[in-house]
Amino acid sequence: MAEAIALRKVTKRFSGVTILDEVNLDIPAGSVTVILGPSGSGKSTLLRCINHLEKLDGGTIRIGGEIIGYKQKGQALHELSSSEIARQRAQIGMVFQQFNLFPHRTVLQNIVDAMRVKKQNRQQATSKSAVTA
Repeated sequence: MAEAIALRKVTKRFSGVTILDEVNLDIPAGSVTVILGPSGSGKSTLLRCINHLEKLDGGTIRIGGEIIGYKQKGQALHELSSSEIARQRAQIGMVFQQFNLFPHRTVLQNIVDAMRVKKQNRQQATSKSAVTA
């Protein structure tokens, strides 16, 4: 099974403190993956890096083979423009804890509503969301 998400030597530091230290991870397409650990262990930071909400201090993240947040020129990585990053983010669906979900709706209903914003009809959105929720 091909990797949908591939992290290679992902490193992230805040104020000189290393939060993610050369993390390598492959998540196969269609799989369900759990990131588990104690508070402060870097779970949310890892997810924020995957969506390029946090810039990496080292390494690369690829989704579907495409480097997220950067383009490669020779051996060097250059950060994408804001519009290119927004284009990538529009293809990545994430729901964060306490992120203003509608409390009267289920997780699936919240995801379907978000997909409908992308002009998908309810049946398409429900079918696609049921696979990922």
